Amino acid sequence: MLSLARKALLRLGASSVPPPPRAPAPAQALRLLRPASTSSKEKAHHPFTVSYLIGSCGLSPESALSASKAVQFASPSRPDSILDVFRNRGLSPTQISYVVRRLPRLLVSSPGNLSTKLEFLCSRGISGQELVKLVVAVPGVLTRSLGNHLIPTFEYISGLLQSDAKAVQSINRNPRILYNDPKVLLVPCIAILRDCGVPDAKIRWLVLSQPSTFFLRSDVRFDEAVSRAKEMGFDPLRTNFLLALQVIRGMNKSTWRRKVDAFGKWGWSEEDIVLAFRRNPWCMSMSESKIAGVMDIFVNEMGLDPLYMARHPTMMMLSLQKRIVPRCLVFCVLLSKGLIRTTRSLSGFLGVPEKLFLEKFVTANLGKAPELLDLYNEKMRTSSTTLTLGTL
Repeated sequence: MLSLARKALLRLGASSVPPPPRAPAPAQALRLLRPASTSSKEKAHHPFTVSYLIGSCGLSPESALSASKAVQFASPSRPDSILDVFRNRGLSPTQISYVVRRLPRLLVSSPGNLSTKLEFLCSRGISGQELVKLVVAVPGVLTRSLGNHLIPTFEYISGLLQSDAKAVQSINRNPRILYNDPKVLLVPCIAILRDCGVPDAKIRWLVLSQPSTFFLRSDVRFDEAVSRAKEMGFDPLRTNFLLALQVIRGMNKSTWRRKVDAFGKWGWSEEDIVLAFRRNPWCMSMSESKIAGVMDIFVNEMGLDPLYMARHPTMMMLSLQKRIVPRCLVFCVLLSKGLIRTTRSLSGFLGVPEKLFLEKFVTANLGKAPELLDLYNEKMRTSSTTLTLGTL
C-alpha cells in the first residue's frame, strides 16, 4: 500500500514540458505587424452603443469600447428593458455594470425570455439575493435555453439530491452546476465514482456540499484524481475519499510538488506526507508560508517532533494568529508555573472550544497566573505569529 501511495504522491508532483508555441500563420503575422487602430476610430464604428454603455451601464470608456465589439444597437429601447428587468430583480448599478461587462450581448436578448428564465428560477427557490448572486457569478446562465437546458438541468440536480431545496443549496454553492450540461461533466464523473464503489449517499453529499469538485479547472483529470486517491489508501466508502478528491483536483501538479517539498524541509518522508494527507486531506491545501509558519511554532518554539505533526495534521489547519499562537502562549505560561502537565496533549489543548478554553485554562488559573488573561487578549488582538517565550 505504501509503495502505491508513494507512486501516487510522486505522480502528482510530476511536471510536464509545454509544447513550443506555434508560429503565427502568415495572415496572422501580417495583422500583428499592422499598427493598432486608434480608440477614436474604433469608437466611431458604434458611437451610440459606446455612449449607452458608458452612460446607462456604468462601463469605463475602455470597457465600453471592448463590449461594443460584441454587441451593437442603434436604439435604447431593448437595452433599457433589459436593465429594468435586472433592477426589478434587485441588482445594484454596480452589479448590473459587472454583468454587462462580462456578457454585453444580454442587452439585446429578449426581455420577455429573460424575465421568464428569472421567474422560473424564483419559482424553484432561487430568489432575492440568491438570484442576484447567481446572475452576477455566472451571467451566462441567462443565455441558456429555458426548455432545453435550465428546466431539465434543474430537474436532474433535484432528482439526484432528492429535493428542490437541496438543489438550490448546491446551485448557490457553485452556480456552474446549473450552467453546465450535466451530460458533459456531472453525469460521467458520477459514473466514475459509482464504478469505484462510492455509495450514492456519499455522491449526493459531494454534489450538495462540494459541487466545485466537478468543475475545477485542473490539469488533473477527474478519473486520474480518483485513481490517485485510491492508490494513497483512501477508502471510497468514507467521506475523506471525497475530500481528498477535491484537494487533488484543486491544485495543479507543480503546486502539489511545492507542498511536498515544503513538508520535506521539516524531515517528512513521502510516507509521512501520505499519512498526514490521509488523516486530514485539507493539510495539503495550506500555503507554503502557512506550512513554514506552523511548523516553526510547533517544532522550534514548542519543541515537538516534526513527525508528531504528521500524526496530528489538524493542528496545522488552525489559525496561527487566532488559535495557535495565543493558546501556545497560555500553554507555556501554565507549564512554566507548574500548572499543567508536560504530558498533556497539545492537540487537545488547541482543539477545545473557545468558551471552555477560557474557563478551564485561563480564568481558572488567574489566581496563580494573574497576567494570563492580558497576555492572551493581547495576542488575540495582534497579528503576531511569534510566542516571544523569552519574556515569560
